[in-house]
Parts: sequence; C-alpha cells; structure tokens
Amino acid sequence: IAVAQKKAQDVAAEKDAEVKKMNDFINRLQGELKKETQLKEAAMEEKANIESALTSKINQLVADVEKARTSASDMAKSKSGEIESLKNMVAKLQVDLKKEVTLRNDVLKGKEGVEAVLQKKANELEKDM
Repeated sequence: IAVAQKKAQDVAAEKDAEVKKMNDFINRLQGELKKETQLKEAAMEEKANIESALTSKINQLVADVEKARTSASDMAKSKSGEIESLKNMVAKLQVDLKKEVTLRNDVLKGKEGVEAVLQKKANELEKDM
C-alpha cells in the first residue's frame, strides 16, 4: 500500500508538474498574444493617422489644382482681353497710317501743283522782264 501511495504521489507530482508547465506555457502565450494585440492596435492607429494625413494632403492638392485651374482660366481671359485690345489698337494704327499716307500723297500732289503754278508765274515774270 505504501508503495502504491508513493507511486500515486509521484504520479500526482508529475501531473502537477505538467499542469504547472502547461499553466506557464498558457501564461506565456497569453503574454505574447497581448503584445501582438497591442502591436496590431498600434499599427492600426498608425495606419489611420497615415490615411488621415494622406486624405488631408489629397484634399489640399485638389484645392491647389482647382485654384491653379481658376487662376489659369482668369489669366487666359485676361490675356484674351489684352490680345483683343491690341488687335483693336493695331487696326486703329493701320487706319491712322493709311490716313497719313493719303495725306502725304495729297500734300505731295499739292506741292507739285504749287510748284507748277510757281514755275508758270516765274516763266511769266521772265517774259515780262
């Protein structure tokens, strides 16, 4: 009986040792699981922060593009107006130039006419002398 009790105690001690090992293993696994969960949560938080920063950056870029588009459109309208104004000025200068050329030609014709009249008078005066 004593031997059986001793064997039973030894078996119980072995089983207690196995249970203790298993409890230690479970505790270690629970600790690792907790660390993994914390790392996962930290990674998720970092991902959310990055997504938020990227979304903000994208929104800023969209706003910048829209502003540039509006600015380019306004500049194109402004330049179009300037070009139209310059075209009008060129047209007016062409008309003025044409008037000046016509006036110059008229003056030259008038000068020739005056010279002819003066020559005629000079010739008459020569005859009279």
